[in-house]
Amino acid sequence: MSEKNKSTESGNSNSQKESTIEIARINRTTTIIVALFTLISACVTAFFASPFLLEIYKATFEDTPTPTLPVETFLPFPTDATPYIEISETDIPTVTAEMTQEISVTSTPGAMMIPQLRFSASEGKAPLNVNFNAEGSFVDVKGGADLLCNFQNVCQYTWSVRLGSTMVYEPAFGGSKFSYTFQKKGEYVVVLTVCRGEFCESTAVVITAR
Repeated sequence: MSEKNKSTESGNSNSQKESTIEIARINRTTTIIVALFTLISACVTAFFASPFLLEIYKATFEDTPTPTLPVETFLPFPTDATPYIEISETDIPTVTAEMTQEISVTSTPGAMMIPQLRFSASEGKAPLNVNFNAEGSFVDVKGGADLLCNFQNVCQYTWSVRLGSTMVYEPAFGGSKFSYTFQKKGEYVVVLTVCRGEFCESTAVVITAR
């Protein structure tokens, strides 16, 4: 056999050995990668199968749920264009201390608060929305100029709503305008107390929801 043929056979043999070694190396690498993935998968499965570890994971990585806040509801206030009914003395029910929740009602000799209460409806089908307006209230000063409530924050207004002996809207401070929806049938008493300084007086009106 010539030297050239021997050299060729030797080269082929070396090339085959290198290919075999490379294939073996690839197989080992593949086996190692598969083993690692299998191990990781087994660890993850074991982790989530443990209630204790799962709780730690949730507490650490999961977002804390945002608490649901109560939605504050504001009553719609009437506009200046709202038609109102003027209250008459015969429409005013007796205002008791229980109705006013012991709000101090003062009558000073020579001066007296005169509440002026107007409302958009005195009766109607439930649910009935009624707008109230007391901005015309004033202190009647004998022999002097009346003290008006038509300036902002000059007078203080307290509104409450009763159905029989049940207080359905607790006495609350508000503005001269008030709106309330009477959801159920019945005769409701809306009580208003107006104060300017030491001068306080209460009035009320009956609203009938049919």
